[in-house]
Amino acid sequence: MELFIIIVLLGIAAETTYLSVNALRKERRAVLAPVFVDTSVLIDGRIVAIAESGFITRPLYIPRSVVGELQFLADNADAEKRSRARHGLDIINHLQSITSLTTRIFPDGVKAEEGVDNRLLSLAKKHGGAITGVRVHETEERAGPDGRVQGAVPRARLFRVQTRQA
Repeated sequence: MELFIIIVLLGIAAETTYLSVNALRKERRAVLAPVFVDTSVLIDGRIVAIAESGFITRPLYIPRSVVGELQFLADNADAEKRSRARHGLDIINHLQSITSLTTRIFPDGVKAEEGVDNRLLSLAKKHGGAITGVRVHETEERAGPDGRVQGAVPRARLFRVQTRQA
């Protein structure tokens, strides 16, 4: 009988140890998982106030392809696009100067052949990270096959993402 009790207690101790170690691994992975920053977030610029407040505790990874897209737009002939892209590049410099935040230019290649958005999705999946986005505030309309407006698209789940524009 005593041997049975000892075996049961050892089994309980082993299971408790296993569950504790497993929970610690998951917690550590979640804390270190990066947040990949999209072009639209850098152009928008509000991420600086969020970062300075200390709300972002995970490292920010700005993929090199996002920086390349901003540089491409900064060389654009359109003055408004050029100005917004330069603002995005300034935001990167500002984020890197915040001492309480880890900001890293992530080496994923200068140009994303599959598109920056798809590259961000694959990077987030590969590294167990998240992607930043900017909530859409304007009314988005849905058009029918004839080109006429059919109604507004619900904004609750829409996020704006900057795409390369020639």
